[in-house]
Amino acid sequence: SVQHGTIGADSEAPSNLPASDSFLFLLQAVASTGFVAIAPDFIGFGSSSEIVHPYYVEELTATAILDNITAALEFSDQLALNVNQQLFLAGYSQGGYATMATHKYIEENNLTEFGLVASFPASGGYDLKGFQEIIFDLDTYHQPFYLAYISYAYQTAFEFEQPLSLLFNEPFASEIPSLFDGSNTGNQINDRLSDDLSVLLNPGFINGIDSDADYQFMAEALVDNSLLDWTPTIPMFMYHGDADITVPYQTSVSTYNRLLENGTSSNVLTFTNLEGKN
Repeated sequence: SVQHGTIGADSEAPSNLPASDSFLFLLQAVASTGFVAIAPDFIGFGSSSEIVHPYYVEELTATAILDNITAALEFSDQLALNVNQQLFLAGYSQGGYATMATHKYIEENNLTEFGLVASFPASGGYDLKGFQEIIFDLDTYHQPFYLAYISYAYQTAFEFEQPLSLLFNEPFASEIPSLFDGSNTGNQINDRLSDDLSVLLNPGFINGIDSDADYQFMAEALVDNSLLDWTPTIPMFMYHGDADITVPYQTSVSTYNRLLENGTSSNVLTFTNLEGKN
C-alpha cells in the first residue's frame, strides 16, 4: 500500500488521476515486480469528497488505509488472485506519516491478520509538535496551506469550538473553509494565503501556543497525533533528506531517537539520511 503526499484538490486523489500520472507509474513499477499495488485516496477524497479531509489525524488516517487494504484483498479474491497476505507499507511526506500511523495502529491493536512485513515511511511530519515549533521560529514558510490545512482539519475532526480567527488573521480565517472544498490544489491555496507568518497567523497563536490556555487545545492535538509514543517491533525503514525545506528533517531525527529511547531495537528501526537532498 503506497500512501500519497499532501494534496488539496479531489482531482489529485489516486482514484481520479489520469493514467499518465507519475504516481500511477510508481504503482505500476511496484506491481511489475509481483506485488498487488494499491493506493488509498484517504477520507475526504474520491468517494468521500464531501467530508473535510482529516489531515494528519492519526486514527482516521490509519483506519482509512486499513479499510482500503481490506477492500483490495476482497477484490483480489473476486479476481481469484493468489495473494500471499504479506503487507508492505510505503509513503512520502504526508504519506510517510500515514505509513507510520498505520504501522503503529496495526501493532498497537495486534492486527496480525494484515501480515505486516515492513514499512517504509519517508519525510513525514511524525513529530507534529516539533514540526510546529520549528515553523513558528521562522519568519516565512513557503507552504502556508499546510498550516491552514491541519488547523481546519483538527477543528472539524475533533469538533473544536474555537474559531479559526483564534489561529489566523483575517481575511484568511474566514476564507480557509472555502479553500479546502476539494477544488483547489495546494499551490492555488498558497496563492490565497501569505507565506509571511506574522501576516498569516494570529500573534497570540505564535507567541502563546505553549503558555496561553486559549491555545492548549491545539498544542494537545498536535502532541496526541504525533507518532512518538510507541515501540515498533516489525521492521521500519525511515528516510529523509537533510536539506528538506518543507518537512523539517529534525522531525524525523527526533522521532527516530524517541522510538529508540522507547526501547525499539536498532535491528528493527533503520534511518537513512539522504544527504543534501530536499
